[in-house]
Amino acid sequence: MKWHTLAFILGASLGLCACSPTIVENSTPAVIASPPSQVTSFTHPCSKPFALPREVNQLAVMPFALQEKEEQPFQLIPLGEEQATAVANSLQPTLSLCAILPSPEISAVLEQAGQLHQQGNDKKARELFRTSTLQTSDSNHWRQGVRDRLDLAEAMAEIGGNPQDFLTSAKQLAQGEITREVNELSASLAGAQKPSSSTPDTSGIAIVLSLAYDAGILGLDDLQAQANQLATQMGEQMLAAELEDFDPCQSDKNAIVRLLNAESQAYLLGVQGMEVDEPFYNQIRARITKSMNHQYNDLIRKRGLSPSLMLPEEPCHVRGSLEVRIFSVCSQQWSTIGRIEFEGDEDAVPMTLTGQGHISFSEHRLIEGELDCSISIDADVALTGAFRNDQGVQRIEFTPQFSSDGHYQVTSKTTGAQSSGIYPFNGFGSFIMPWVDGSVFPPSENHIIQYALSFTTGE
Repeated sequence: MKWHTLAFILGASLGLCACSPTIVENSTPAVIASPPSQVTSFTHPCSKPFALPREVNQLAVMPFALQEKEEQPFQLIPLGEEQATAVANSLQPTLSLCAILPSPEISAVLEQAGQLHQQGNDKKARELFRTSTLQTSDSNHWRQGVRDRLDLAEAMAEIGGNPQDFLTSAKQLAQGEITREVNELSASLAGAQKPSSSTPDTSGIAIVLSLAYDAGILGLDDLQAQANQLATQMGEQMLAAELEDFDPCQSDKNAIVRLLNAESQAYLLGVQGMEVDEPFYNQIRARITKSMNHQYNDLIRKRGLSPSLMLPEEPCHVRGSLEVRIFSVCSQQWSTIGRIEFEGDEDAVPMTLTGQGHISFSEHRLIEGELDCSISIDADVALTGAFRNDQGVQRIEFTPQFSSDGHYQVTSKTTGAQSSGIYPFNGFGSFIMPWVDGSVFPPSENHIIQYALSFTTGE
């Protein structure tokens, strides 16, 4: 800093004061090494650029933007550099110590020292700096104290003095306060409840990013890493809350845009699983795709257009059951022996169903006074299913797994001859049913096991 630029320093803070800082990937924070006995050069830490875990150009190519054309389905397209930069700017560390001005007291000292410098009295100017009254640790205004020390360090170096004392004091003051704030925010995040609003509060992210930036420019690398990790956790929690509140069957275009914006922020914050085809990415794509198809098909229906224009659309909020029936070899009648309850996982593409249940049946009777007939069934069952869209016809492929088959036995009281067999519940393997309430598999009664489908969906 040359003294003829003093007016600039007094009128605006460095780095983040009057404009958004340049986003630079993997920028190296200033690491202030132990100085020699006399240091006369100094670069103000606030001149260091701010960096997010991922670059803006990485975000720009991600399909996080919604394209809408008249009477055509929505499409997801790359976000683009302009919108990606806007998202990055929304994550700037605006609460950083670099975003504030020097205090009035230090501004007056800098002005007086500038006058002494112009008079050729640098020795007296240095003495003025050394005797300046600096703000001590104050949890509410600690950034002001750090900023004042950094500005004095820069001014001291410009007139041939050693800035190290001011720099060391600034670093010590910041270290304790940043540690305290990061620990408090970490504890708050650990005990946080799900936000009640559909638009999660992201103010905590701005606070943590500012702490990370402050730590980085002062060479507090461990604290910077801790704060950045906390910001990533907050980003993940923010996106998860937004995703949980996003109902594909109720959400409109604006809700999709909000979710995409939250996804973009979380991406820049380094949340894992968000590259194309990774788990978190796929979960969000499933919700958004379902919502886009639902909205487009709703438009087709409202305008009375041909159903052939509609996109594949899976049902919403699926819950239901498979009723398990057997044909009794003893009574020669059909009996219901249990139900397998299931529900849909709407984050899967295509939608999947999972469920479980229990079946049991016991029968013992004498047929025509001659045949002693008994049936014994007792099994747990796990169920999985996946939707199929076969040329516009919705079907469901079920795969039940039973812990055991059923058994029956018929014994002749006259001859003692026995005949036994099983109800082969696992014998079907996977089977496909129409996604129609009340449909039955197998459709004919020429079997001894049958399933009946019932379900509900909700908008």
